[in-house]
Amino acid sequence: MSFIIIFIEDLHEYLTGSRSVSGNIIRKHSKKLDQLGDISFPLNIKNWTQIVDKPKFNRDGEHNIFDLLSPGKELNAHLESLIEKSKSWCLTIKKCEVKNNDVHLYLNRPAVITLCITTVLQESNYGLPKYFQERIAITVDDSLHCDSENMSLTQLRVHTIQSVASNIINCLSDGSLEANYNVKIKLNSNEQEKNVLVCGSVLNEAGIKDAKTTAIELHKKRALDMQLMAQHKYGIQVKSSWKDYFEKLGKASVIMELLQKKCHKTTKITLNSLQTANKGPSFIFYNCARLSALFKEFDSRVSSKVYSGLPSIDKIDFTLLNQPEEWEMIFIYILQFPLVVISCVCDIKLGTINLHNLILFLSNLSSTFSIYYRRVKILTSSKDHLLPVLYARIYLLKAVQQVFHTALHLLNIEPVREM
Repeated sequence: MSFIIIFIEDLHEYLTGSRSVSGNIIRKHSKKLDQLGDISFPLNIKNWTQIVDKPKFNRDGEHNIFDLLSPGKELNAHLESLIEKSKSWCLTIKKCEVKNNDVHLYLNRPAVITLCITTVLQESNYGLPKYFQERIAITVDDSLHCDSENMSLTQLRVHTIQSVASNIINCLSDGSLEANYNVKIKLNSNEQEKNVLVCGSVLNEAGIKDAKTTAIELHKKRALDMQLMAQHKYGIQVKSSWKDYFEKLGKASVIMELLQKKCHKTTKITLNSLQTANKGPSFIFYNCARLSALFKEFDSRVSSKVYSGLPSIDKIDFTLLNQPEEWEMIFIYILQFPLVVISCVCDIKLGTINLHNLILFLSNLSSTFSIYYRRVKILTSSKDHLLPVLYARIYLLKAVQQVFHTALHLLNIEPVREM
């Protein structure tokens, strides 16, 4: 299970006596982490009245929230008790602050960073907890089947959703289980139908359902677009041997384009707009390749004796990772990655999937990493006093790459190693 999930359950149990977390009363922050902390919850008792079971609330003389916010003891004493209690949890709290009648929690960053990086690099399946207690099979309505030569864009979207959603569900399930719950993807549904996922149609630039463009045509167009974008933006000289490479990029771009909106909503494909269609996928692929290039250059410098070899992870001082983007990559993108994966399919029995969450995750991670890469020089000189932070950053970015690649694999996309 995810560390952040366990931490939220520990915190909720401490506050209410129950590990059953519902709603977003405990909030995870995604911006201004230095100012707002990492997690917060309200002090107003009205926010907790539907959660606290008052007859069962008193256990061994403890109440909490904090003693139903009565003046049993000073608030600061309660906060100190919370910090002390967290020392037995997987994630520990360094300090608490009260802002606008909310409690803001600041996690112990060095400990969390060490835990996250070590776990990601030691567990190849990080981010894929066994969430489902059963196997769920997703099929496509018979009316949407078609041979690959004549597949429409809407049919392509349906099959892409089916393939990616099935991949994610399988990764979150016990592989030894047989499928015992079936869901079918259709273009529309009525209220009486159960176990149905509705897929929105693909529209052309005029806002009309595209019945003309085929899946093959879109894949070819996006492959050419990715080639032209690489030539114009990155100044590369395209070789004829790279045809297969750009075909893969084109298909990967189409997957992201078809999944970037909520699945039940229509999505528009602008066939001849190079900038709007491929800016997002290209940026994601470029930063994926940038990570690979960084490690390739690091290994080259090790081979040429500029750097000594990367020390074992237990010898790394992760307290040196004190840049804001370094904590953002840990807290928002590595620590919370399992939550993002689960959020994509957790409501499937309610007829909803949110595969666009994974596209948004990759886009935001790419933006944070890109800002960090431009602002912070990773591969510094080999002076002794600079090497410890360099090695810590290499390990951090190896963990980022692992999460990046796992997210792409869930989308059935092969990670891009050069661009």
